[in-house]
Amino acid sequence: MMSLGVATAGVLLAACGSPPPQACVPPEGFKGIVEQRAVTSAQGCCTLVAHAGGSVDGNPYTNSREATLLSIESGFRLIELDFSRTREGAWFTTHDWEYWAQRTGYKGELPPPTGELQARKSDFTSGGEGKTLGGTYTTMSLDEVVELLKAHPQVMIVTDTKDDRATLALIEQLQGSPTFKRFVFQVYSVQGLQRAAREVPEQQLSLTTYQLDWFSPNAYDMAFLAEVNAYPQLHSFTLPLQAAVDAAKMGRIKSTLSIPIWTHGPPSRINSRNLQTQLARRGVNGLFVD
Repeated sequence: MMSLGVATAGVLLAACGSPPPQACVPPEGFKGIVEQRAVTSAQGCCTLVAHAGGSVDGNPYTNSREATLLSIESGFRLIELDFSRTREGAWFTTHDWEYWAQRTGYKGELPPPTGELQARKSDFTSGGEGKTLGGTYTTMSLDEVVELLKAHPQVMIVTDTKDDRATLALIEQLQGSPTFKRFVFQVYSVQGLQRAAREVPEQQLSLTTYQLDWFSPNAYDMAFLAEVNAYPQLHSFTLPLQAAVDAAKMGRIKSTLSIPIWTHGPPSRINSRNLQTQLARRGVNGLFVD
């Protein structure tokens, strides 16, 4: 990562805005999740993850082929994509079907049948707001995501299915794929983590906590963190931005966990260079940016 700015985002981010040490740059031949995690942890740098494929034309949340390719061209090596299943169980990159229907003009029952999705997969629109531009973008099938990974061997995908059972189903669907090891699967509870860890190495799992009681003053208590700490090779641990700026919560987390700590928030805040600098100084290791 060349700087704290999102516009020049690559894989790693210098913690305080100065030119990063050479060790903070992915080494020649850099390939795997384990290597990426080790470099990030050892150097204390921040990983930038292109959220929902990253922004395209200034528009976040498209989960589109166009956004994903732009993020890769901009230097991102970790791309987060939302995955949802059609009525027949086929996986596509969209945050949720209500949002997809709003953006494509689909008026039928949800989730849509696969045929309707295929017919409208290039019709995801954004009218543009403020400084953004209007555009039409392409929703990807899971097979197309796999092909994209084959074409870009330095890239890894972080999944977001919104549900532990859906994550387990996605893991089952992808097992046997030549790109399986280049997926990081987000789970949403300790119970989901325990189940998923029986299917994949814990290095391919990330526990995200936005569905838990993170807003309580006593959130991330020592009992909860002890359960997480039973997975010391976990790829990452993610908390909402409001929790990441809470000194007491971050203090408990950093004193207990040795795994990378990531955070996410609305584009208007998380894309702020100043905020990114402050978060890095507080001990945040990774950011979902738009």
